[in-house]
Amino acid sequence: MTVLIYGKEEGSLSFMYFMLSVLLVFTIYFAVLLPLMPLIRKFVSARACSVLWIVPVFIFYNLYLLFANAGLPLYNIYIPKKTAVFLSIVWFTGFVLFFGYSIITHLIFKHRVKDSSYEVKNMDVDRIWNEVREKQNYNFPVKLMISSEVKSPLSMGTTKKSRKLILPDNHDADTAFFNGYSEEELRMIFSHELHHLQRSDVDTKIFFTFLKAIFW
Repeated sequence: MTVLIYGKEEGSLSFMYFMLSVLLVFTIYFAVLLPLMPLIRKFVSARACSVLWIVPVFIFYNLYLLFANAGLPLYNIYIPKKTAVFLSIVWFTGFVLFFGYSIITHLIFKHRVKDSSYEVKNMDVDRIWNEVREKQNYNFPVKLMISSEVKSPLSMGTTKKSRKLILPDNHDADTAFFNGYSEEELRMIFSHELHHLQRSDVDTKIFFTFLKAIFW
């Protein structure tokens, strides 16, 4: 947006200056909060502690709007134009490498899981699965699969038609009901993964990865 509004050069510099401002304010805040958190947890609820992690987002946003409109920043740090351009190039290179690496490793993992997986065909497991789905009111199709490439149960798929629930291959386990799991454990696993699918947590993880790449 800054490039579209201000042009390639000025837009890039404007974006980098804003990123550096965010980095400075957040680093100071979290550098103070992190060592104090064990002490704060003794006197403050878990919910309040979680709110403390997002406070700087609102503080910075409001201060930025306030002082941007007033034209009176609290402080100024001079960064030469050549330095800002260099930092922009470094940041963009890191973003491309980090996000590209995340995409490639995910696609490789997805391909390995697909090649090693096979569909669950067990009437008792299907019965439990349908009971849990009905209880949680989830009507979209989800394939039950087993793969030797996963170490714990997980759900995959970015579209509702491609979603799968993958169980690790535990045929050597002692539990006799199915694939190393008891009936109660399967119900808990199915319920847990269905909650992930209902909340679209797969999409959320992709977005988090994008944010991590931006702020690498």
